[in-house]
Amino acid sequence: MRFALLTPHYLSRDPRVSGSPDLKDTLFGANYRLATRTFGANLGTVREGSAADLVVIDYRSPTPIDAGNFLDHYFFGICDNIKVTDAFVSGRHVLSGGRATLVDEEAIYSEARRLSANIWKRI
Repeated sequence: MRFALLTPHYLSRDPRVSGSPDLKDTLFGANYRLATRTFGANLGTVREGSAADLVVIDYRSPTPIDAGNFLDHYFFGICDNIKVTDAFVSGRHVLSGGRATLVDEEAIYSEARRLSANIWKRI
């Protein structure tokens, strides 16, 4: 996200050339329209008939958030310190309190550690 925000600054050598409001339509308009066309499902909106994918992010804001500064909080606060606590995919709660609900994470990590020992020996 920050790359998309700062690239015009770099290319033009002018920090005034674009800002977070310039990305609003790209992020909250064009992207979901493109995804909806590409995948044939209503994506990127919260409305009846849309795919029910949603994440809940734990973000402690150092300053008040309002419509005028939300994108700045998003780019410079949330993206740097993202902590997803819950996720829903097609209406199913797949991450709860930061833990996967559909798989046994500890078993997967345990197996990964076991297998990685053999891989490191071969490398």
